[in-house]
Amino acid sequence: MLWYIIGAIVLIILGRFWYYWREVLFLRELNKTYGSFWHEYLKLPGNGNRPYVLDPGHPALEKITKLKKSRTHFARLLENAGFGKMGVVEQKRIGTATYRTTHKISEMLDKIEEKYLTAVLESFDPTIGYYEDRAKESFDPLYWVLLVLRSPKLILEWSAHFVRTLIFGMKA
Repeated sequence: MLWYIIGAIVLIILGRFWYYWREVLFLRELNKTYGSFWHEYLKLPGNGNRPYVLDPGHPALEKITKLKKSRTHFARLLENAGFGKMGVVEQKRIGTATYRTTHKISEMLDKIEEKYLTAVLESFDPTIGYYEDRAKESFDPLYWVLLVLRSPKLILEWSAHFVRTLIFGMKA
């Protein structure tokens, strides 16, 4: 009986580690793809200062397609890591009025303009670091002890949220 419990605990620890480590591998691959895309793109005429129309069959088009498919997953990872509100603020002055527009990093992943390059590339390191920390945390006994001690509070918070949503139909 004890061996079953130990086996279950080991499976939970390894499963949590693998979940977060898979996200780290995804982000590293996306970072590599995105960085190589930009290096290819900046060699094109116009030097990236303005949008450049790529000819059909250009190797960078395949990378853009891959980036567009990855955008929703990347946006979810940024949001979960707490970086979802990071972005680039653009200000345009028209007459006496100033208009501000904020572009979220997750929305900029497939934009082809150099001004977005730095923001997106800089978002990878803290996001990868967050998921690496969560993966390493899986092997920390203190994390599991604190989780067990906090679990009654977490269960009560979740059930209160569930009841509030069920009764009032509110998102809280």
